[in-house]
Amino acid sequence: MIISTFLSLCLALPMAQQTESISLSVDRLHVGNGEVIENALVVLEDGKIVSVIPGGSFAGAIHIEGAELSPGLVDAFSFMGVGGATMEESRESTPSIHLADSVALDAESFGNALQEGVTSAYLSPDSFNVIGGLGTVVKTGGGVAANLFADAGSAARVIVREGALKVTLGNDASNGNFTPGGPFTSNFKARRPNTRMGTVWVVRREFYRAKAYQKALADGEKLYDKDLEVLVKVLEGEIPLRVQARRSHDVQTALRLQAEFGWPNLIIEEATEGQEAAAELAAAGVLVATGPAYDAVSRAIA
Repeated sequence: MIISTFLSLCLALPMAQQTESISLSVDRLHVGNGEVIENALVVLEDGKIVSVIPGGSFAGAIHIEGAELSPGLVDAFSFMGVGGATMEESRESTPSIHLADSVALDAESFGNALQEGVTSAYLSPDSFNVIGGLGTVVKTGGGVAANLFADAGSAARVIVREGALKVTLGNDASNGNFTPGGPFTSNFKARRPNTRMGTVWVVRREFYRAKAYQKALADGEKLYDKDLEVLVKVLEGEIPLRVQARRSHDVQTALRLQAEFGWPNLIIEEATEGQEAAAELAAAGVLVATGPAYDAVSRAIA
């Protein structure tokens, strides 16, 4: 399927021109499903493709000799522009926090990704909380830069504000936490969960609270809790749930939780040992977004 943003278009044309009608004449067009069209004419209006004509020619079309046009790549799981400062760690469950409000859309990594052909990305909150908030979907270019001296359109641009809710299984969310000792402990890391079991307990506690809240609303009670509102949207399938689970037993735990709560739109992130639970994932029809490889704390794309 041809998608609306092409790598060669992004690199060759100023952003201002993408609001006009543009015709591109290309020697080879890679459609994206393996098909290659020779001598194609691509017509865009307001930055969207309206037609592709095989063997088409147009005297006024833009033609770059020897160039090949291909669809932009979509990064299904990225930490571009995401860092520890984007997390609120005073609580282990922060479902209503929006990554779109704090991600560094001016980060150099977006420009680097665009140069490599990545035109869209899902940005995930980091994994310091059990329920870490809402990830976002962005275009890697076309946004308004915060730096007044930056080139126009050089920042990433949010296109889906509530892309998915992030839940972390495994040891990331409990790493560094410790059991409070004495009456004067003030460090916010003096909290639970301290173990994998505790992490699952937090997930179950919050979603059972959400189910009770959902029932109360259905019964006509006048309530509003911004965190539970997000969890109810997950229960009802309005917002996807993306669970970070690297080890095979964490993947299987996510599937058991799905069976318990009926999450209609579950995606497993990373799944380093996902092949060990491949049969279970296939039987449940659950999607997997592998990577980025866990090689450093920053997990940055350079």
